[in-house]
Amino acid sequence: MTRRVADWPIPDFGPQKILRETGPAASWRSQKVPGISWGEAMAKKAATMTINQERDVYEAIGAFVFHFSQLEFTIRARLQRVLLLKPGYSDIVIGGYDFAMLCTVTREALLARKRISDKRKKLIKSFFNDCHGLANPSRNIVAHALWTTGGASHVSRNSLQRSLHYSDLNDLRALTTKAKALMMRMFRPKI
Repeated sequence: MTRRVADWPIPDFGPQKILRETGPAASWRSQKVPGISWGEAMAKKAATMTINQERDVYEAIGAFVFHFSQLEFTIRARLQRVLLLKPGYSDIVIGGYDFAMLCTVTREALLARKRISDKRKKLIKSFFNDCHGLANPSRNIVAHALWTTGGASHVSRNSLQRSLHYSDLNDLRALTTKAKALMMRMFRPKI
């Protein structure tokens, strides 16, 4: 007899949930592995599924943090060049800036240069507005939320309300792509 997910009495519990998420199961006899009971096989399948989900979450978080840090480094390097800081002084002068302050100082330093066109000023302002948009609240949520395979649970500092973010990891992957694109924009000669 073939059992469908809808046939299970408790739809959101253990093996039933796994079967619901993975589709209809064939006969339990067809899933038998010598020496392993059906329950053990389902538990092993659940553990594998959880490990794969965790791996996806780790990969998405790690990719975002990696590319965000590369963007931050690129902005620091640009500020170092604009201020004509020697390498030994760079960390002393700008090492203590958080991302928001780094963006603000770099923007103002770039805009303070002589003979800068209005078009270039617009590009610079647009670039750093996009950087601020990426950092707040995205970076804070990624860095400070409680992560599960279901997403990031974060408490807002303003409302003190908890909300779930990035339940779809593709949203976080889109932010990673945005961080990469911003870093590449920094290499353009007009910024």
